[in-house]
Amino acid sequence: MRPVLAIVALAVIITAVVIILLATSTFGGTDEAEDPGTGDVGELTLVVPIEISGAEQVGGLQLELLYNESVLQFESAAAGSLAQNALLETDGSTPGTLRVGLVDAAGINGDGALVNVTFEVVAASGPFPSALGLANVEVSDVNLRDLVVTPNDGAVSSPDLAVSAPGLDLSN
Repeated sequence: MRPVLAIVALAVIITAVVIILLATSTFGGTDEAEDPGTGDVGELTLVVPIEISGAEQVGGLQLELLYNESVLQFESAAAGSLAQNALLETDGSTPGTLRVGLVDAAGINGDGALVNVTFEVVAASGPFPSALGLANVEVSDVNLRDLVVTPNDGAVSSPDLAVSAPGLDLSN
């Protein structure tokens, strides 16, 4: 009977995360108008992985990726190599903040990319290094127990736009 309750609880959490993310993006009041000052720089894109190390039966997580909106503009997010079977929800309606929610009932294990975030580079001249911070990080296992996590911020550096990926360390 206990596994059934865990599955029901996980389904409730998944539904709540999806509703919150959809409500935030639907009622966030964003009008996506192009900034006339971006010129041709906006044709350059950058993929930033959000990585994890030491994952054992990670069932869900939520976090915020903080970035400099004068340098980067959120375009899209896709599941990384470790999260191919996960439900991924993102909300990029607030410039400078990307909210990420991810659930995998089977559990995520190992080291690698959870999410690959694509940004449009709107100011290739910087300021650099441009921080990629992680905030409001919560991680739980498949049994809905909170896990101890150490978030590690990343950065984009100049002149080649090299990425130091932000990540989550669960090997505590």
